[in-house]
Amino acid sequence: MSPTKARPAAIAALSLLTFGAVACSSGSADTTPTSVSASTTIVVPTTVDVDVAEGETWILYQARTTYEKVFLVRPDGTGLHSPTMDLPGTHQTNPDWSPDGQRLTFIVTENGTEDLWVANVDGTNAERIIDCEAPCVVIDDPSWSPDGQSIVYSRTVGGDGASGNTLELYHPDDGTITVLLGGDPTVFYAGARWSPDSQSIVVEVVQKSEPDVDADVTGVTLSIVQLGSAPPTVTAITDPALFAATADWSPNGELIVYSALAEPNDEAPDLFTIHPDGSGLTRLTTFVADGGSAAEPTFTPDSAHIVFVAQMEPGGDGVLAAVDLDGSNLKSAIGDEYHQGRHPRFRPAS
Repeated sequence: MSPTKARPAAIAALSLLTFGAVACSSGSADTTPTSVSASTTIVVPTTVDVDVAEGETWILYQARTTYEKVFLVRPDGTGLHSPTMDLPGTHQTNPDWSPDGQRLTFIVTENGTEDLWVANVDGTNAERIIDCEAPCVVIDDPSWSPDGQSIVYSRTVGGDGASGNTLELYHPDDGTITVLLGGDPTVFYAGARWSPDSQSIVVEVVQKSEPDVDADVTGVTLSIVQLGSAPPTVTAITDPALFAATADWSPNGELIVYSALAEPNDEAPDLFTIHPDGSGLTRLTTFVADGGSAAEPTFTPDSAHIVFVAQMEPGGDGVLAAVDLDGSNLKSAIGDEYHQGRHPRFRPAS
């Protein structure tokens, strides 16, 4: 979701929590790294002449220039560039990979709405595949299924102060759309991610106090959507009072990582893992104890490490960090220096 269209308050508090780097800069793009604290580096690249060779490991994420844009970088910090910098619109957000690692899907903000786009990994053959025309307001959180047959996303419509939300599938082969979930005006779906077998989706089920667009969020539950039945079955795996969000499914299928409050009264989220059946809840990070936070995690292709957005100090920038699966060995996700960014995604293993 773009910085100018925050989710309901509770979701914004978890996935965008005080990350100063998420706010739009009024300055122009600059390729020079800028030190912002003892532990963070902001890099704003502009080059597009980089060969993303098939089979190479790359990290896809979003970072700011004048607006949020889609970027690619190798884990060692080389090759940093934006393949989509010159597309129309302003913000480019929530990027994801096709399962073969050759295409990207992402959201583009243009003319007051947020549309779903796809492009080749080098930025060519870019195409708007869903135009979010009124009453549609937002298309959000696209995730490409591992079997390549569907892109799941959420759609928000609005009018007369009220809003509605659906979880939908776009089928690239024929351009058709399937509505999976929706119909309750007090429920909002967000942050969907696929299981490795493409048979299940983990999603945030956000409960609002009323249908109004600006209604308070009363709880967020991570839920598993099983696609083998019609309608799909939905099973909650977290406590709604902990506002779990920004989940990712491990490539080996064994774990789901997500951000959440450790206690209902905590001020910020940390990272946790859980088995898809709701067992084995494990806390990975304790940033909140020092006034920081952790959110937007993703697994490495070998399922052994987690890359995420870390706020390491009160008021600090959100930077891309990494930990081992047990929460140890905190380090930068990109080279030797911490880089500002959000929504990291590793290229699928070939």
